Parts: sequence; structure tokens; C-alpha cells
Amino acid sequence: MSLPHVDLPRDLRSRWKVGPIVTCVVIALLALLLGSLFMPVCVPIPKSSVTSFESVVSLEERALGGEPFKKKNGRWYQCKSRLARAFF
Repeated sequence: MSLPHVDLPRDLRSRWKVGPIVTCVVIALLALLLGSLFMPVCVPIPKSSVTSFESVVSLEERALGGEPFKKKNGRWYQCKSRLARAFF
């Protein structure tokens, strides 16, 4: 037993018909958008605030433990994704 074939009106078929090139472009744009949301952004930590980040454990130990801290050129940075920066 097969299902009956339903033929849509011509205007509906042409309205929802999207070519493979357009589909690939939309997928690529969505991938770029998601990629840019998860791209890390590193903000320098002011030298006066470094001690507040080292309440119990030093920043070096926290960075080795996987927390989002990075030391570059003698200065500490806190690195988070754009999405995390927007909400936290």
C-alpha cells in the first residue's frame, strides 16, 4: 500500500523551492555566525585587580587547571567566548 501523491499548486512549489547553492550559502553563514559567537575574546586584567582574582589559588595554578586565564607579555588576561562575555 503506497501513499497517494499530492500535487501542490504551482505557486506553492516555486515559493518554497530553494536551490542547492542558496542552501549552502545559508549553512555557511550560520556556521560563521556560530563560530564568531564561540571565538575567544581576551580582556586584560588590571594590575590592581589581579589580587582579587587570586583569593585562594594563584592565577598560574588556576590557568593550569583549565580556567580561562592566560599570561602574555607579563600581563594576565581573562579569555571567554563572545557568547559567555555577553551573559556573564
